[in-house]
Amino acid sequence: VGVLVIFSSIIGFFVMPIAFLLDRNIFALSSLQIGLLIGTGFVYALAIIPYLYTLKKEDTSTIVPLWQLIPVFAYFLALIFLGETISWSNIFFATMIMVGALGLTTDFSKIKLTFRKDIFGSMVLSSFLYAFNTMIFKVVAIDISFWQAVFWENTGIGMAGVIFLIFIKSYRLKFFDLFSKNKTIIISVNGINEIVNIVAKIIFNYVSLLIPLALAWAVNGIQPLFILAFGVILTLLFPRIFKEDISGKTFLKKLIFIILISVGVYFLGVS
Repeated sequence: VGVLVIFSSIIGFFVMPIAFLLDRNIFALSSLQIGLLIGTGFVYALAIIPYLYTLKKEDTSTIVPLWQLIPVFAYFLALIFLGETISWSNIFFATMIMVGALGLTTDFSKIKLTFRKDIFGSMVLSSFLYAFNTMIFKVVAIDISFWQAVFWENTGIGMAGVIFLIFIKSYRLKFFDLFSKNKTIIISVNGINEIVNIVAKIIFNYVSLLIPLALAWAVNGIQPLFILAFGVILTLLFPRIFKEDISGKTFLKKLIFIILISVGVYFLGVS
């Protein structure tokens, strides 16, 4: 967890020069705006931690559906701090996407009837922090240049990584231990992963400035479609490594929820 958190955070330092080249007026902001954006970078870094610890304790099929709490938090945060409201029809179609995402990412054969307070609590915290991160970003970025906001948010993300590295001994020791043993693999695999992740976050932040925050997170529910597609393709190409279940009842379940997500996304787009 410590290694992944540090890598996810320090990647922010690599985004900063790109944002600076795209808008060099990074200091043309008030100290409050800069402080809020740096703070939201810290919030993003913190949101990663409970999710990764939860992932170590429980199956992915149990955890991933809980991401659908993010649009719920985003709706109420945007309503309170941004005054955003969405129509009942949008709420209905957004709910369709969320239900479809829940169904597509849940392995019903492995659902545990016992209520795990630690798992649920950690994912509630992580989901709230992700929603809070994007809400604060939008509050500030809506009145300034997008790339100014990206620069200072990633400053906060990178600073969080440095703080974790310096002050959390277990993270630091594990990071340097793995880095010294598997330098090439650590840099290549985690580097590619974090580049893709940060690009996706930047795109999401931009879209969140154009539409209500809750809708942006709801549409993010189509992620399972891509996960399923990647799983099927990789299973066909590399069956010994990847095993996506596309047989019988499982395929029918996935098809039903894919249709539900697709219908929700379509009508959300035209409504």
